Order: sequence, then structure tokens, then C-alpha cells
Amino acid sequence: MTNNNYEVSGWDGKKQFVLSTSNALGGENYFLGGAFIVVGCLCITLSIIFFGVFMSKKNQNAQQAQQALLAGR
Repeated sequence: MTNNNYEVSGWDGKKQFVLSTSNALGGENYFLGGAFIVVGCLCITLSIIFFGVFMSKKNQNAQQAQQALLAGR
């Protein structure tokens, strides 16, 4: 059942029902889907790199703090 929720007869408008096909990357144009995949991969790669840098700096700071404590004894 179709309801008339938006009246278009006041301005001689028409309603249409459109069927379309698409795939996993979008419609006919693959650029947007490909761009999303490239940007997503870039974000994942950069997050792994930044996490590695963060962990290495964290370990260096922890080692320096431990050496300072041992040297102070």
C-alpha cells in the first residue's frame, strides 16, 4: 500500500518509483568506492604507525625513569 504523504498535485508535480542496481563499491562510478577504500587503508596504516611510535616513546620514557630511580639510590 502506498500512502500519499507528500502532495504534489498542487504544483503539477509527479511522483516516480526508480529501481537501480548497485554493487559493493557503489553504482556505475567506482571512483567514490575506491576512494573510500584507499582512505580507509591509509587511516589504518597511519594508526598502526602512530601506535608503534607511541609505544616506543612510552617504553623509552619508562626505561629512563627506572634508570633515574636506580641512579638515585
